[in-house]
Amino acid sequence: MLLKFMPGQIPEYWDEIKEGILMAVPHGVPDRTTKILNKLLLGTAQFWLSYNKKNAEPEVDAGIITVLVDDQVHDTRNLDIYAIWPIAKIPGSSWLEGFEALRKYAEKKGCNRVIGRSNIKSVIELVKRLGGQAEYTLIAFDL
Repeated sequence: MLLKFMPGQIPEYWDEIKEGILMAVPHGVPDRTTKILNKLLLGTAQFWLSYNKKNAEPEVDAGIITVLVDDQVHDTRNLDIYAIWPIAKIPGSSWLEGFEALRKYAEKKGCNRVIGRSNIKSVIELVKRLGGQAEYTLIAFDL
């Protein structure tokens, strides 16, 4: 299951969120966590906590940051999974539930697609099994 944090909840958990972001973004990328914090506080980026209720106490699986992105060229809106990081071993059912929750959120926000990037083989295979596209390579130059 996914729990979307409200902007006012972010400061209480910022140290843990920041640690997760630094794990999730490619190495060598400048630290932009202050900018991400500002976007989370303004509500222009969203923080989600993935958890499962297998046992009496909910178990946290992962952290996720999303951003609504308007594609001016294609005149579409996408929900971009900017970062996702594991907090514990993530059961397959949590991946499916989480994706379904993000899909519904994106649909509600007028999005045409959910997009993201990953170099984690299991994530790429899951996306393909779910009928998604996973054949592009991110090309980037730091300036």
